[in-house]
Amino acid sequence: MNEALFDHVAAHYDSWYDTELGSVSDQVERHLAQFMFKAPGPQVLEIGCGTGQYTSWLVQEGYEVTAVDISGEMMALAQKKIAALEENTSKAKPVHWWHADITEILDQLETYDGIFSMTAFEFVPEPEKALQKLF
Repeated sequence: MNEALFDHVAAHYDSWYDTELGSVSDQVERHLAQFMFKAPGPQVLEIGCGTGQYTSWLVQEGYEVTAVDISGEMMALAQKKIAALEENTSKAKPVHWWHADITEILDQLETYDGIFSMTAFEFVPEPEKALQKLF
């Protein structure tokens, strides 16, 4: 994966959600996430946290998130979102940040109650191999 590619678009990434297509896509993805993702416990690994669009949702759902992303710039934006959320939410569980390429840390991961990823695996070379190691 390419950190520079994602760092380059980080500052403008969230503006896509302000477009008509981005707004519809976000609504569909959020609906799917809310309908389909139910971890049996509190520990969740988020692969490709990006700017924190779903990290904030996971925190609001009560999960303790380990957020992984290859882009330091994207992660910095996510950290700002979560800091603002934590100021307004007394029950927010901590987020553990891991700036890394997911394919390079698969052997270092702990056990999680659930794994969440939205629009990340299309950027992973040989995603089948990564998924086999995760599950």
